[in-house]
Amino acid sequence: MDTVVEALMRERDDMKPFADHWKNVFLKALAAAPILAVAAKIAGVSPRQATEERYTDGAFARRWDEAVEHGIDEVEAAAYLSAVHGDRKPVFHRASRSVGKWITRTRCDRCS
Repeated sequence: MDTVVEALMRERDDMKPFADHWKNVFLKALAAAPILAVAAKIAGVSPRQATEERYTDGAFARRWDEAVEHGIDEVEAAAYLSAVHGDRKPVFHRASRSVGKWITRTRCDRCS
């Protein structure tokens, strides 16, 4: 399964003919992972270039803020679900082959 970063990088590569759309790629990445360095890498720009554009383009700055808020909401939701319902982990046989089963561990399982 692809990570969010891998999926967004592939999407960025599909958009290469439209190089002027880096802002859309950047904002989508920022909404998925609200980390400037990660979003800039996915969009193919430097964090400095993205920040400078933020200061010169008010609409981009507003969309940036919205993307970060969305990303933070997603992170908080994932953390909450993990804490309350646990994490699904695959079961492996001899540490290399998945047996197609899953276990769910909650924070309480880890404490005992």
